[in-house]
Amino acid sequence: MSLLNANGISISEGTVSNILINERSEELSRIRNEIIQAGLEDSEYAQIDDTGMKISGKNGYATILCNDLFAVFFINFSKSRETIKSFLTASLAALFTVLVGDDAPQFKKIAKRFALCWVHEERHYKKLNPIFETSKEELKRVRTEIWEYYKKLKKYKDNPTSDIKESLQKEFDTIFKQVTGYEELDRRLALTLQKKEELLVVLDYPKTPLHNNLSENGVREIVMKRKISGGVKSDEGVKAWENNMSILATCKKLSVSYYEFMKGVFSKTCPINLHQLIRERKEAKEVVTVNY
Repeated sequence: MSLLNANGISISEGTVSNILINERSEELSRIRNEIIQAGLEDSEYAQIDDTGMKISGKNGYATILCNDLFAVFFINFSKSRETIKSFLTASLAALFTVLVGDDAPQFKKIAKRFALCWVHEERHYKKLNPIFETSKEELKRVRTEIWEYYKKLKKYKDNPTSDIKESLQKEFDTIFKQVTGYEELDRRLALTLQKKEELLVVLDYPKTPLHNNLSENGVREIVMKRKISGGVKSDEGVKAWENNMSILATCKKLSVSYYEFMKGVFSKTCPINLHQLIRERKEAKEVVTVNY
């Protein structure tokens, strides 16, 4: 409201709400769908995360799907794998290769490959609370080894070679097959070892992020809105939240003024084409990569 008033527009909150929920709803849904298509096609990866929220007073979930050029939100009563498949359809999942997320089971077996977030995995080690000094020292040593290994994976992303790939695969086994004598730590190492394929997707697809920060940070947008409004109260409201939060988040990633974009939509001039801009940014990145 303050933004509109500052631009000389006198309008009530109720009128704004009615406009966002009802007017241009179909057009905004179309724009959101175009963003999803352009954001996913020919992409190596997408990231995913979710958060709880109220839908008509009942418990529900908001899920974010994103990469560095787009972000879209989906609001549902369930966060099961079947729910995710209902909006991330087979045709959309076929557009990209790797889905990056935390260890939540609903995110797995959706895309061709699933990459596990290293930051989430290391948190399990951070939560360990050893009593004996020897155990504390062992934990400190292992955590240092993990972060040093993480740094090597980051360097590999910039200069992937078959020799370094083989070396990193062997070093992973060395770290996570070790026995320290601290039972809780050894159990944790064994559990991480079982996730080797999901943690080392980056060796096959170097553009894949090692963490899920993009989606974790992105989902905070809807968390803040949830705290202010208390949630969404109707099916029309769900659609409005999905459309407007997706467009807003994508505008931010593309350095586009959300106000100018929405002004174009409602004035029917709409000079900014978000899905075309996403494709142009992808092409520009590919050119830079090739030249490099």
